[in-house]
Amino acid sequence: MGLNLDQIGQEKTRWLPLQGHLAGVEIQIRFVGTEDSQKFHSRMEADGIIRVTREDPMHINAGREAAFFKAIAARYVVDWREDEAWRAEHPDAPPAISRNGPKGTAFDVDDMASVLRFYPSAYRQLMSACAEEDAFFVNGHDGSTTS
Repeated sequence: MGLNLDQIGQEKTRWLPLQGHLAGVEIQIRFVGTEDSQKFHSRMEADGIIRVTREDPMHINAGREAAFFKAIAARYVVDWREDEAWRAEHPDAPPAISRNGPKGTAFDVDDMASVLRFYPSAYRQLMSACAEEDAFFVNGHDGSTTS
């Protein structure tokens, strides 16, 4: 793949199509390196959101679930959109992301936190995808997306 030293420390993102009940939704996820991940983990522990146990390195403290999922959403998710490939295969399906009211479907960290909290599969897919470092690099080039 190669090593481009100019890319070290630059933000990298990629689009992750969600599966299962949330098929049709893509989330733009942020690559977080080892050092930043450890700092984030330590900050959540210091804030009383999680505690480290022998069985679970990220045990959510009782009553802190909302804070946990908001922190995860804010750190790892940049945006969301309807998956174009899914739409092409399901042209008559209702919108993959919908909401009534003036806010529309613009990305919102609180809404993403709710998705992660109430759809465990979305949380598992996000955390698994963030751990796949190679997926953020395509053919030896920065795989970052801006759209």
